[in-house]
Amino acid sequence: MMGLVHVILAVLSLLTVGQSAPVTSCESLTKQVEIIGRNQLLGKWMYIGESTTIAGFKLLTKALVETSWARISAADESDAINVFQSQKMLGRCFTATTKMTLGNNTLSMVHPMHVSEVLLSTGCPDCLVLQTNFTFGGSTYKGLQFMRFCPDESNLQETETTDLTTDISSMNAEDVKLFDRFLSSSDGIQLLIKIITTGLTGLKEN
Repeated sequence: MMGLVHVILAVLSLLTVGQSAPVTSCESLTKQVEIIGRNQLLGKWMYIGESTTIAGFKLLTKALVETSWARISAADESDAINVFQSQKMLGRCFTATTKMTLGNNTLSMVHPMHVSEVLLSTGCPDCLVLQTNFTFGGSTYKGLQFMRFCPDESNLQETETTDLTTDISSMNAEDVKLFDRFLSSSDGIQLLIKIITTGLTGLKEN
């Protein structure tokens, strides 16, 4: 059971950015801007909202996610960044580290799913707005991610944390297809929430 829960949480950690933002917040964010080196992306960022084409995603994040933030740092390769993500779900923190490559003004990742991100204009000096395309399980989705500088993270030390990095790196195509099937209907979303909630409740009791 926990193996399935970890696979689901691993995929969710790559997609979730906290509470969904109204679609109207995206109207003026249409102009792509150049990523002038990776330095402008580095730092700690709080995910403050998202608009996405995934049906039922608002319900999923509202039911499970309390907070979500990321720390972006330079990778050993000059054209890559490491993204450490931390999400608090149902009173427990889940973390994961992934690597993205910067090329042709686009951030990209190929495993466990194909992801590409471009930077959009914003009038906020301490914000990032990323337009994301991701493909998994034969489906393609789009999203906008809104990020600002991260608040103090000292409370992370007070919360039990599970690192999902290994689960992400060992994920295969069938795992991703399974998650895609959950997302294809409202019943699937409800079942996804039930599996995660039941699994994490059982983990607390043990």
